[in-house]
Formats: sequence, C-alpha cells, structure tokens
Amino acid sequence: MLVVVVVLAAAYALVNGIHDAGNAIAAPIVTGAVRPAPAVVVAAVFHVVGALVVGTAVAATIAGIAIVPAQHMLEVLGAALLGALV
Repeated sequence: MLVVVVVLAAAYALVNGIHDAGNAIAAPIVTGAVRPAPAVVVAAVFHVVGALVVGTAVAATIAGIAIVPAQHMLEVLGAALLGALV
C-alpha cells in the first residue's frame, strides 16, 4: 500500500505542477509581457522557492483539522490523492 501511495503522490505532484505552472505563466505570455522561455524559468524558480519558504504549513493546517487513526492513514491518503488526480 505504501508503494501505491508514493506513486499516487508523485503523479499528483507532477500533474499539479504542470497545471500550476501553466496557469501562472499563461497571462504574461498571452499579453506579450514575457516571452515563453523566461516565463517558464521564472515559474520554475518561484515554485521551488515557494516550497522551500512555506514548507509544510498547509499540510500542518490540514493535519490539525483531519483526525485519521494511524491504522487507516495510508488508505485515507491514497483515496485523497486518487480523488485529487481524477
């Protein structure tokens, strides 16, 4: 089950990153404010910086709200990731 959850988490990170980057750079490119290559570089840099600066703040907030027994954690996490991907 752990392997399935890890694969789902990797797939979610990839899909989420693709969508976030596309949304973040679409408007500047379409308006002609930035060319595509520099826009992709800026989006990549700020996605990494954001992850390093904010860290696990969102995860900690959700963990404080959702109470899941330890024996069901992998199943709940897998279901959440699968739901986010679909």
